Amino acid sequence: MAGESGVIPVAEAPALRQVPLHLRYFSLLRANSNFCRLWMAQLVSEIGDWFYSLAVYDLLLGLTGSGQAVGWAIIIQTLPWFLMTPLAGYVADRFPRRRLMILADIARGFVVLGLLLVRRAADVWLVYALLGLEVIFASIFEPARNALLPDIASTEEILPANALSSATWSFALTSGAALGGLVTSLLGRPVSFVVNS
Repeated sequence: MAGESGVIPVAEAPALRQVPLHLRYFSLLRANSNFCRLWMAQLVSEIGDWFYSLAVYDLLLGLTGSGQAVGWAIIIQTLPWFLMTPLAGYVADRFPRRRLMILADIARGFVVLGLLLVRRAADVWLVYALLGLEVIFASIFEPARNALLPDIASTEEILPANALSSATWSFALTSGAALGGLVTSLLGRPVSFVVNS
């Protein structure tokens, strides 16, 4: 029977105990379709975060010529996480997690598209406002995703599931930043914003 999260609970997976941790990732993704979908959502979302961040920094440098403007953007991308964490955790416990994740990602897409409206140095405030909004929605997505893990992964699967989720962030940072820089330099910032949205 489906749980509160709307996903079908999975059975224990003792076979995962038989293989090294790095090989369990592949076994887990093959055996647990619910987790595989969740992991794919995380991968796409986090690559997109770093993908468009490079375009935002390039936009700020182009408008202001100031590294300080980029520094403020990084602060705005970081600070709301600390402020929103208690509230986001509460929200993730009170509402259907899958629905929260979907709504948060849709909202983030519209926020990123809002960056297309920024044309002049006088619009820099809008960049900061949109960055703050994007991070607020992201801070709702992540706790909901983390809270969903025990609902879709068995006791045996939790360790490799958490390890894979952590490793995915590092991969997303490297690949997202590289792709974002390449697309921004070749096709321009608007393309990066549209692709990420």
